[in-house]
Amino acid sequence: MLIFGQKRFMVKIQNRISTGLEVLQYFTTREWWFDTNNFKALPGSLNPVDHKLFPMDLSIIQDEPYIESCMIGGKLYCLKEKMENLPKARLQNNILDFNIEGDKREAPCDS
Repeated sequence: MLIFGQKRFMVKIQNRISTGLEVLQYFTTREWWFDTNNFKALPGSLNPVDHKLFPMDLSIIQDEPYIESCMIGGKLYCLKEKMENLPKARLQNNILDFNIEGDKREAPCDS
């Protein structure tokens, strides 16, 4: 590629993939245990005003926005990507989601 004066774009892409995998590998290959006794005891010690200010019910967390904010944080802080690239990444993610959902709908049933 260098002979023809073209950029080696696949090298850059592969380097980004490798960096992402290295970051994920640290967290996914270890067992993580967190003591939650203090967190479980906290609601009983809050006064009514604090209950309103600091909701402790984890069931109110919406999964999709939470995961999306985690993905954005990973892109910004771990992969050092820029905010300007997020619309393109969202589009690619939506295309992948659509393809996956399409594959699920077309899968034949055994019954």
